[in-house]
Amino acid sequence: MGRREAAAEVGSRRTVARAIGKAALLAPRAPAATLPALAAVGPVPRRVAALMRPAPMGRAWPPVCTAAGLAAWGAAFGTTVSALSSANSAVTLYFVLHAATTSV
Repeated sequence: MGRREAAAEVGSRRTVARAIGKAALLAPRAPAATLPALAAVGPVPRRVAALMRPAPMGRAWPPVCTAAGLAAWGAAFGTTVSALSSANSAVTLYFVLHAATTSV
């Protein structure tokens, strides 16, 4: 289970970040890095820092009553109409060609 899944399961990103931090403090020490500055940079501090930031926003479509929403929904509708029109043309062409090449 990843940190995001754990945070979703527990319901608190801060609680998971604290648990990861405590586990890192209790873990056996790795060999010392050649530069002391590199010792603080690692996967655990980055994971804890990521969990301490606000949760990422879900990707949702904007409401239709806004300019961005109207543009997005209009583009989606136009794309759908265009795709259906192209499909209709392809099916019609198939039947025309099939009728022209089939002898009665």
